[in-house]
Amino acid sequence: MVENIKTGIANIETTINNFEAALANKIQGVVENILALPQLLADKVKALFEEFFIPDEAATAQKLDSVRERFDFINKVSGFGEEIMDLMENASGKSAPVFTIDLSDYTGNFNWGSTVITIDFAWYGQFKPLIDNILAGIIWITWLWHMYKRIPELISGQGMTTAHSMDILNRTRDEE
Repeated sequence: MVENIKTGIANIETTINNFEAALANKIQGVVENILALPQLLADKVKALFEEFFIPDEAATAQKLDSVRERFDFINKVSGFGEEIMDLMENASGKSAPVFTIDLSDYTGNFNWGSTVITIDFAWYGQFKPLIDNILAGIIWITWLWHMYKRIPELISGQGMTTAHSMDILNRTRDEE
């Protein structure tokens, strides 16, 4: 009988130890869940913001294609701008410029009836060096004249902004 009591007490102690271990595991799990809660909340808020503020790639691509379709002429105009920049960079060259504009995709009230309109300045080629020198001379003379007129303010250290602000200050004083 004593042996049964000892076995019963040992079983009770084992059960209590198992209960304490299970309770400790449960409490540890609850504590870990509580500690993981801010990160979980942050992840959910991040997912919510991504859902609302990061656009869908397919919808964005569709909108961009629509915009590119409506403003297709920009590529042609930028190409024309590049031709003008090449002309300006190579202005000292001896050949006359040739511009081409592609109007084959133009849809509007007028049918241009041509795929490419070329503006050829071959007639200008023989006069180009002379006209370039005349234009450069006019630009340099104009610049020198404006610098000559600004000599007093350059010497005094006042620029046009300072002189203009002084004029405004004097006008407000005169009005008072």
